[in-house]
Amino acid sequence: MESENVCPVVTFPADVDMEGYLATLDKKERHEIRRKVRRAEAVGEIQLEDATDPLTELAAFIDLHQKRWGAEGLFPDTPGGAQSRVLFRRLFELFGADGPLRLTFLSVGGRRIAAGIHFEADDGLLYYNAGVDPEARELSPGVLMVHAYAGRALATGKRRMDFLRGDEPYKYEWGAVDEPIQRLLVRRRD
Repeated sequence: MESENVCPVVTFPADVDMEGYLATLDKKERHEIRRKVRRAEAVGEIQLEDATDPLTELAAFIDLHQKRWGAEGLFPDTPGGAQSRVLFRRLFELFGADGPLRLTFLSVGGRRIAAGIHFEADDGLLYYNAGVDPEARELSPGVLMVHAYAGRALATGKRRMDFLRGDEPYKYEWGAVDEPIQRLLVRRRD
């Protein structure tokens, strides 16, 4: 067995709402999150909505993802990017519109600024990937997306928000703690 990577996970305290959860964060981080949410609310209502037809709306997610990540993202104009498109299409075909794999869109004042893909499990929300509109940078779409996902998890009684593999700094701003990802190699003896 060997360590492969880390998986940052937020474990929500029992019986807290969003304000109770934010109160557990570092004062500076809590202040920044609240400030960015207030700034967006001044523009218009913040809404996180599930795609009603993920297969049809997957192209909009890919477009937002590519606007943010380009050739470094999941869907570049390469054979690997084409395979990623097929993978996501197949996943949504297999899971269906009401399955655990979800496509969501975040809008502020009716303007779509981000899209995300996550899994909903009984005990938690697993945040897989996102795309944001770079022209909406002033609205902090990444912060708003995580805030909305955390709010959804708390409102539905989930105790964990799993950021999945990778130690990107933003995950720790939300109070995530590393859980190890292990690789187990089993060898057969002839």
